[in-house]
Amino acid sequence: MNEDIIRWISAKKEEPAWLLEWRLKAFTTWLAMEEPTWANVHYPKIDLQALKYYSAPKQAKKAKNLDEVDPELLDIYKRLGINLNEQKRLQVSLLM
Repeated sequence: MNEDIIRWISAKKEEPAWLLEWRLKAFTTWLAMEEPTWANVHYPKIDLQALKYYSAPKQAKKAKNLDEVDPELLDIYKRLGINLNEQKRLQVSLLM
């Protein structure tokens, strides 16, 4: 982990500048911290560089037409009483 990785993750997530600065400040604070020593607890030193700090979310399959929209979702619209125009607007946003 280093500042370049933090900047890359922040850019990948399209975070605002203030959040990147907050993360960088937290990282600097974290680097200055010392691992506590515990009485009668012995374990190998943790390699923090071997950990994965970011995993990109899986991209959901986008529906190309209304036949590909989940029928359960369409049923939910119907049960909620969402009018036809609103259903069409919501379905168009699912198709994009």
